[in-house]
Amino acid sequence: MTPSVPTTETPRVNKATVDTLLPELTALRRQIHQHPEIGFEEWQTARLIASTLTEWGIEVTTDIGGTGIVATLTGRYSGTGCLGLRADMDALYIHEQTGLPYASAHAGKMHACGHDGHVAMLLGAARYLSLHPDFAGTVHFIFQPAEEGLGGAPAMLNDGLLERFPCDALYGLHNKPGVPLGTFALRCAPGRCCAPVIPGRWYFAAREDTVDRAHTCLSIPLCPRHSLSAHCKPSSAVTCRQWSLPC
Repeated sequence: MTPSVPTTETPRVNKATVDTLLPELTALRRQIHQHPEIGFEEWQTARLIASTLTEWGIEVTTDIGGTGIVATLTGRYSGTGCLGLRADMDALYIHEQTGLPYASAHAGKMHACGHDGHVAMLLGAARYLSLHPDFAGTVHFIFQPAEEGLGGAPAMLNDGLLERFPCDALYGLHNKPGVPLGTFALRCAPGRCCAPVIPGRWYFAAREDTVDRAHTCLSIPLCPRHSLSAHCKPSSAVTCRQWSLPC
């Protein structure tokens, strides 16, 4: 019989366990950093994640939306709730020049956005909870491919992610250099991320039946205050990121 959740005691993180796990997690992070893979090409990274989780005795489902992975744990206490914890896996087309002993072994590719660290953190959470399953219900650990603009999240969703692994809530985070070690930066307000599409047609200055998308796109970063204030509430969180414009 599965025990019910204790009402008089709140589970605490076992720091001794965390300290024991750190060397292995550090080695995993550095291995992933040394072998960066671009979105939807994270086959080696996915194999490493899946084999590590399997070795730890955690249930693993692979090839979701391409290279995506979901690991599942059930707590020791009875409960029907489901939580999702998510990390991204892909690297960027950037040439690493850090000189670190675990620097990228692939010219022109680098984990410059820290997704190697995200993977290590989520692996650490899975490993810790597998050793201390002091929770009720189920946790799904979601390793997402292709976060860097290639649509890894929609690919997993279109492959039935939430139908196969339903979640009452999903949590993710992003590393942020400059935030003190051991702290989290939170915003108690709505946040949003979007990729705008600028409509138009092929443009040639000598023709009058074309639309100049380049001028429109260039005006957005030049006038961010006017562009954003016209469409966003003052309380909204807004992120401006890189653009790509097909010719």
